[in-house]
Amino acid sequence: MVTTLVSSSLLGSMAAAHGVTCLETFTGFKWIGHTVLEHPELRFVFGYEQALGYLTCGQPLDKDGISAAVLLAEVAALAAAEGVTLQQRLDAIAATYGRHVMAEKSVRMPPADGAAAVAVLRANPPSTVGDRSVRSVQWFEEAGLLRLDMGDDMRLQIRPSGTEPKVKLYGEGVGCEPAPYLELLAGLLDIPV
Repeated sequence: MVTTLVSSSLLGSMAAAHGVTCLETFTGFKWIGHTVLEHPELRFVFGYEQALGYLTCGQPLDKDGISAAVLLAEVAALAAAEGVTLQQRLDAIAATYGRHVMAEKSVRMPPADGAAAVAVLRANPPSTVGDRSVRSVQWFEEAGLLRLDMGDDMRLQIRPSGTEPKVKLYGEGVGCEPAPYLELLAGLLDIPV
């Protein structure tokens, strides 16, 4: 399985519980295909990114909504045959792996200012965001991504956009809502003047 740094960790949790390797790669769907090609020793099963791109088989190595729709139809048919709805299937996944809640926020600014603001935050990461302690900080150099882990149930991430004049913030909570913390993190951006 392959996902991106800013996508939900749910896929990784599900894979780990079943002894399946799940690799994280950079933001942008092309990296999912690139990662599949880099690991021919692994059997590819599924890939996705937070921007709703899915890959359900090894060809083509690009977003494939048609195959994803066919796979969802199969899941729906299996659920119906078992007398359950897709919502009940989702609820069962949440009961097993936790309810993963994602949030995103963008702060518009010129690209150079966005890169500088993230660099300042990286050099001086917060020890808390709101009432939550930052337990660890990770920097992903090639992605320009700063990840703040707030314990087992929340992570916040920030990076300058590679294609637009803005800084992008991503939050994930397991059983909790990350959006208010993204607002607080955005407030910590040291915006150059």
